[in-house]
Amino acid sequence: MTTSDRQTQVRKMIAFASEQGSITNYDAVYRLGILSPTRRICDIKALGYTVTKRREEITDASGAKKYAVRY
Repeated sequence: MTTSDRQTQVRKMIAFASEQGSITNYDAVYRLGILSPTRRICDIKALGYTVTKRREEITDASGAKKYAVRY
């Protein structure tokens, strides 16, 4: 992955979280196509953003209960 790709993914995650109030790893993977959301969160923290997280139960598109981390 190039630096440009990483920066684009970081910008997508920041924009999504700003618009929605937060982002889950599920959102990042399935809505934004980011396959390493945890790594991108590390990149966001390195930029100086304060990031908090909590684990929550979600229901996926097929109706199955899963756990996701909300940032």
